Amino acid sequence: MPSVHPRDIAAVAVRALTSDGHERKTYHLTGPEALSVGEQVDILSEVLGRRIEYVPITDEVARKGMEKAGMPALLIDALIPFATFIRSGRAAEVLPTVEEVTSRPALTFLDWAREHAEAFR
Repeated sequence: MPSVHPRDIAAVAVRALTSDGHERKTYHLTGPEALSVGEQVDILSEVLGRRIEYVPITDEVARKGMEKAGMPALLIDALIPFATFIRSGRAAEVLPTVEEVTSRPALTFLDWAREHAEAFR
């Protein structure tokens, strides 16, 4: 999935709200690269300087964990199909919108991970 950096969301919003030519437009935002969860975990491992292991689980195990954590059934029932959709690869499209609107390349997951490394320590 091409995770979009929060600063890119803000940059597009600022441009759309403070300059002409964005009236009645809708912008679909993505990050500049589609990464699997495993690839994201590898990037976090690199940034933190320690090995983090990604262990995929079944939807059934995920559901039980969410139920045990007290998540509402309605939310669980929405998240399980969403996870299936993500795993299918159908959410992997990378769009050039951030660069088109801001005139600069979109920030990467690695950029985000470096900026937030302390939150994971």
